[in-house]
This record gives sequence, C-alpha cells and structure tokens, in this order.
Amino acid sequence: DGEDTPPEIERITKRVPGYTETWEPEFGDEGDLTRLTMTRSTGDVLEETFGDQAHPVTNHIPLKLTRVLNGQTILDLVKTLDTHADSRRVASLASGSEEWVAAYDSLGNLINLGSNTAFEVEQTFAFSPARRLEQVHVQAPGRANQAFFAFDSEARMSSASNSGVLSECPERVEGLI
Repeated sequence: DGEDTPPEIERITKRVPGYTETWEPEFGDEGDLTRLTMTRSTGDVLEETFGDQAHPVTNHIPLKLTRVLNGQTILDLVKTLDTHADSRRVASLASGSEEWVAAYDSLGNLINLGSNTAFEVEQTFAFSPARRLEQVHVQAPGRANQAFFAFDSEARMSSASNSGVLSECPERVEGLI
C-alpha cells in the first residue's frame, strides 16, 4: 500500500544473574498494545490483555485489563471514560464488586477518588493555581479516622498526619496516594 509502517517490538528479554524474563507483546490493527506475555525463568507465566470486544482501546486507553498468572486470573479491571472530557480520562475503575469513581475539577485535575466497597475509602486532592498537587485527604466516610498529606512545590510529601485510617485498612489505600 506504499505506507511505511512502524516497526513492532517482537520480544524483550531481561537478564540478571540467576533470573531471566522474556516479554512478548501483541499489537492490534491500530498499533495499540493488546496483549503482553511475560515468561519468567522461575517458570511463572504472566499474561496481560488490554481491552476486548466489549471494552476496546479508546484514545489509546485500554478499557479493560486482565492479568492472568499461571492460568489463574488475578485481576480483571474495567474502566469507564469520562465523556465530559472527550473520553480522555478515566471516570471509574471496577474489579469484581469493587468500584472506584473519579471526579475532576474544571481544569481536569483529579479532585476525588471514592470507593463503593464494604470498607469505603474516599480520597480528596487539592491543587495549587499552578496545578501542582498540594494536599491529599484520605477518610472512610462516617468514620473519625483520617489521614492528611501535604506536598511542596516539587510534589514531594512535606508532612503527613494519620489518625488511624491507613492502619485500619492499609490494603485499600496502599499505592493509591
């Protein structure tokens, strides 16, 4: 057809003493990554699938991520996109019965991330006029325990206070802030 097509990565192998990992990606017709198989020298095989027929890749954002380790599904995450922003940002994330819903300010900054699970956790984000993250507040609605994190102008955490919300249910908030 005369058009140049970009080269595709067929295999990546990482080696360190005593360990090897080989990544084999697959791409869709639009050039988006659709599947990645990681074979480890330990014998583990991790497969990640990005999107499917019901949840396609939209604006280069995979709407579904499925992670399978040695034949067992360990993650089945579905995203919905915010139609008020031309479907360019995530509106919600769902895995099983757990769902996280996002809210944004008029500039597109994430200002709230809340969960509908049995142990609800809500995270509120505050930004400076220069759009730098200044503060994160984590609280379980209806409960007194909460945590505050403040950030300096270089987005480094400058202070933190925790009245127990993080120790009550750390697996729900670990890595989210």
